[in-house]
Amino acid sequence: MNNEIVVIGCGVSGLTTGLALLQAGYSVRIMADKLPFETVSALAPAVWFPYNVLPIDKALVWGEQTRNKLLKLATTNPRIGIYAIDLVEFYTEPTAEIWWAAGVPAHRRLKAAELPKGYVDGTLASVPMIETPLYLPWLLREFARHDGEISLLKEPINRIDDIDAPIVVNCSGLRAHSLCQDEAVYPVRAMIARVENPGIKRVTTVQTAEHITYIIPRRHDVILGGTSDKGVWDEEVDPAVIDAIIERCTILEPSLHRAPIIEKRVGLRPGRTAVRLEVEQTDTQTIVHNYGHGGAGYTISWGCASDVVGLVKAIK
Repeated sequence: MNNEIVVIGCGVSGLTTGLALLQAGYSVRIMADKLPFETVSALAPAVWFPYNVLPIDKALVWGEQTRNKLLKLATTNPRIGIYAIDLVEFYTEPTAEIWWAAGVPAHRRLKAAELPKGYVDGTLASVPMIETPLYLPWLLREFARHDGEISLLKEPINRIDDIDAPIVVNCSGLRAHSLCQDEAVYPVRAMIARVENPGIKRVTTVQTAEHITYIIPRRHDVILGGTSDKGVWDEEVDPAVIDAIIERCTILEPSLHRAPIIEKRVGLRPGRTAVRLEVEQTDTQTIVHNYGHGGAGYTISWGCASDVVGLVKAIK
């Protein structure tokens, strides 16, 4: 066996974890069948928002750690696509205090005059926005700058114990369903439209029993969503669903009317009953699992990576 730590997966979780391990002084190789630009991480709107992730207590800690890290990166690296943005949530029924608000100092209730017709409650928070076309290349450059290596495989890894390394960090995302035979892992299908930005400057989200709707502006485009279809593996775009998404978003933000459509996409979020971040000891290896981040991969990425580093230090 060699002494490298091997990280499985090159999405935002794999890259962030690999970089954190390098910064902690370890030798790291990422093994993956896709570069980050081909993964669901490239499709993600990537605004800081702890969506569809459990357990709540750990997600709060990971989210706050990641938020602080992202805001620090925004200050020290202004060209990597991270900046603060206002996020508003509207509710059709009165709601209790938002569970993740404790990790966001710039957070308040909306006044009645700030609510659109049909909504009775709402919140506003200032959160980090991550422009993936800039941030993912930066992560990749930082990984290389710290002497990390990437082995791009022709086929996905089928067995962790085939990897010649004493410590393997499993950031395989949805692939963990088959790789680990983990029935708690499931896809959460996200269908989105990307349109030209008519001047929108804040994130808007609405969650009801029927739909999740979000408008996430970036500098040059807007991500309109969406769907949250648990257990659905189909990656075909449904034009009728896209039309319904655009209609819901346009009601919330009329300036989107006739905004030119750039593309329509589907991605499968790596859902799980709860994030799996733990050590598994086999006869030949120590495996640190870090997957099941649901719709919060970017939101908890640095917090989870920090925990992985701590687990690896305890092993070594």
